[in-house]
Amino acid sequence: MQENEQTGAGAEARKIAENVRRVILGKDESVELAVIALLSQGHILIEDVPGVGKTMLARSLARSTGCEFKRIQFTPDLLPSDVTGVSIYNQKTNEFEFKQGPIISQLVLADEINRATPKTQSALLEAMDERQVTIEGVTHQLPRPFTVMATQNPIEYEGTFPLPEAQLDRFMMIITMGYPSPEEELDIVSVAPRWMDQKHDMVIAAAEAGVRGIFCEKPFAPTLVEADAMIDACDRAGTRVAVSHQGRVGQFAHKLKEMIADGVIGEVKTVRSEGKQDHRGGGQDLMVLGTHALDLLCFLFGHPRWVQAYILQDGKDAGPDDARQGDEEIGPIVGNHLEATYAFDQGIIATFHSHSRTVRPGPRPGGLEIHGTEGILVNRDGYLLHCPHPNWNPAMGEPAWKVVLKPNSPGFDTLNAYLVRDLIAAFEEGREPISSGRDARWALEMILGVYTAHRHGRTPLPLVDREHPLRDWVAG
Repeated sequence: MQENEQTGAGAEARKIAENVRRVILGKDESVELAVIALLSQGHILIEDVPGVGKTMLARSLARSTGCEFKRIQFTPDLLPSDVTGVSIYNQKTNEFEFKQGPIISQLVLADEINRATPKTQSALLEAMDERQVTIEGVTHQLPRPFTVMATQNPIEYEGTFPLPEAQLDRFMMIITMGYPSPEEELDIVSVAPRWMDQKHDMVIAAAEAGVRGIFCEKPFAPTLVEADAMIDACDRAGTRVAVSHQGRVGQFAHKLKEMIADGVIGEVKTVRSEGKQDHRGGGQDLMVLGTHALDLLCFLFGHPRWVQAYILQDGKDAGPDDARQGDEEIGPIVGNHLEATYAFDQGIIATFHSHSRTVRPGPRPGGLEIHGTEGILVNRDGYLLHCPHPNWNPAMGEPAWKVVLKPNSPGFDTLNAYLVRDLIAAFEEGREPISSGRDARWALEMILGVYTAHRHGRTPLPLVDREHPLRDWVAG
């Protein structure tokens, strides 16, 4: 290899390692060894306890190199064909069709490999050694590069099958991650409990301890007084706060924003948003799940100027006798049926609706409808739909609705990982996270504004009174 080629390869390796280190903090040696093995098309065995970033290391390597990534969770009932693939008879063509397994990828994570039987473990041998798999006499070449990253827990062997020496030989490296040092642990803190009675103290303590970033579960706080104090403490410490409003990094929110900006439905006039509306419908739904819907409205349309609302309990206007403390320490709530109206700029009027009911089989309640002068957008039950007619009705003859996006949710764990990566980038770049504490405070303004408006009529936002608007209703 020429000197300039060596220099170029080294530069690429350093760029990959640097990118991975943005997510895997304080594990420079492990990251560098993993990058060396990947570029050498060797295989890696990571032996360490749960929760130290083994899976995240594999995902980060795949994203940093553009490699196709597949994860196999090894369990005692996993079969070899679950790994390599299987031929299935197609009755239409009278032929067998090969359905490839997850091993046919570029970077394969074999998670907890020693929990599978030796027979299933052996399904990796040919792939790791010869970069091919043979199923029913037919050989299938694997893509390049091809690397297996396997993990196992070295301190818990009950119900496991230790890897034989023949398979250990196929790993170029056996590495460990280890726990981060106390200094490294202070880079980022997760305040994960949804119960909010201690969240205020935990966030402020973390900020005062000098952490660079805090990832916080929603709802952000039970009152605006606490939300203000948390944000002020983080501002003083230079700490960035992200909140788990996953909708902000989902494909539906960004596609909606793109279509609205492109004028696909003309000028937006009215928006209807709904909570989950199960047995928690009303006040509990507003706080625990409505926070996602209201945060999405802010993401799409900015901050509302005022709110008006009414709240019912069993069909009657809700009053002090109906107020109670919500579950999960969310603070006072009232009502099992509520309607709220918000006014945004550009004359956009949005409503939020939630009532308690028994959820029936079939399409789920909840969703978002956006009506414009030239069409309608609907996000419901995992679909994003577009109708080019602003006044659509079921009697229209032609198929008016077009499916823009189908259900393809990557899951909350993946979306939370996106939010954490953005949080790390935010404190490194000196900017606010895409789902910041300030954004979450605005969702709380909209939630508590419902109670204020129910009691006092149309209410400007942000709220002047930062205490909970139901505090005197549940004082006893």
